[in-house]
Amino acid sequence: MLRGRHTRMTSFGAGIGGGGGEESNALLLRMDFEDADAEELRQWIRRYPFGTALPVQPFSLVETVTGVDVVFRKKPTLERGSQDGGLCFTIEDKVSGEEIDVLTGPTLIMRRISEGQEIRKMFAERIVVKAVVKSLAGDGAPPGTKVRTVLHEGLV
Repeated sequence: MLRGRHTRMTSFGAGIGGGGGEESNALLLRMDFEDADAEELRQWIRRYPFGTALPVQPFSLVETVTGVDVVFRKKPTLERGSQDGGLCFTIEDKVSGEEIDVLTGPTLIMRRISEGQEIRKMFAERIVVKAVVKSLAGDGAPPGTKVRTVLHEGLV
């Protein structure tokens, strides 16, 4: 799907690179960019229409300094609150190693929010990963954005 001119796509599992598995805040997606503005990407992810990807999943968006949290909702009970996990999107400015002072492009990190989650939202996570990757690697990305690498938990 994304194996274009300059995009490298790799899958990683639970024991590799801190990703996968059932643990809280598991890494689900990492996209490295070149020639992209980190603040433009932050604004893009905050405005992304998650409702089109998840039309039946109730959620709320919580803006953060570095991105946005998509918090899945459920009907609260006396024993449990209304949060049902979610996804945390962070755009990090990237500088390669301490020994090298070469500025590289920003990185989008998507992590699972496990707080309040009783049943893993694997299908919702998969749908969001596919939609975001497709949009950022295609015509939906901010102008001048070039995807360098895509790493995912095997959801794509």
